[in-house]
Amino acid sequence: MEKDESILPRWVCDYRELNEGTVRDRTPLPLPDEILSVCSKARFWGKIDMTNSFFQTKMAEDDITKTAVTTPWGLFEWTVMPMGLCNAPATHQRRVNEALGDLIGEVCFVYLNNITIFADTLEEHERRVRLVLDALRKADLYVSPKKMELFADECFFLGHQITRAGISVDPDKVQLIQNWPRRTTVRQLRGFLGLVQYLRKFIDKLANWTAILVPLMRKGAQVDKGWTMEHEKAFKAIKAIVGKLPSLHPIDRSEESDPLWLMTDASNQGIGAALSQGKEWQTAIPVGYWSRQYNPAERNYVAHEMELLAIVEALHHW
Repeated sequence: MEKDESILPRWVCDYRELNEGTVRDRTPLPLPDEILSVCSKARFWGKIDMTNSFFQTKMAEDDITKTAVTTPWGLFEWTVMPMGLCNAPATHQRRVNEALGDLIGEVCFVYLNNITIFADTLEEHERRVRLVLDALRKADLYVSPKKMELFADECFFLGHQITRAGISVDPDKVQLIQNWPRRTTVRQLRGFLGLVQYLRKFIDKLANWTAILVPLMRKGAQVDKGWTMEHEKAFKAIKAIVGKLPSLHPIDRSEESDPLWLMTDASNQGIGAALSQGKEWQTAIPVGYWSRQYNPAERNYVAHEMELLAIVEALHHW
């Protein structure tokens, strides 16, 4: 692989020992699904990437010595917040939240170093961009002009593509899964299933297909020796399904909106549900999918108990 000279090198520091003695900052990250649901109702989007986001926060004077790292050229200390500190993401999220304040949720959303701006018209989009940039300027926070996208009719954010047609999967992630070779270790299989699970709200009855693969990730399992034709069938089926994923649409909660339809299912492998919205359930537009496998106790349920479990769990999910 050729080296990209335009990408600056990044320091990677091992702060595991320091992190063990650090009191955790509990500032929560926003829920990606909530961000995507609100943003997908707009018509124009903008995306702002902050420049060296963690480095824009200075270290407290008394804490600088704690960041010292050993190198062949001596000890170096950080005067700005480095990557690797357990509280760095939460600290940065809190600082940008404070800078944008009431704009969050009404004008924009923030997820770590990514800011997305949404609007229904170009004029409103321009006004909102100015509001966000003015707020960042007042807080001495800087953005990257090279990574800024404004006045767009589609937006890639948090691994998803947002357009006026709805929310769809980033094509790069689809291609990554479809090109994924069969793995021979637990760690490699876990990586594949982890990526697939990230797209679970797009996949109907996903648990039915992953049920046979999950046991291979248990401690002591040997993926290469335990792999059968049934595993291969499920592996290929998942890759094929990922290539035909639908676009999802946010729920319309207006008074004139069409009804919501919740379809549930219980199988031998697990339970699942599909939520859609439309005048009739046969033509309703998908809002999202959900599924999971049974726990040991639930496997003893009789059929009608499994069906009822699917309904209850689906209602809890949405």
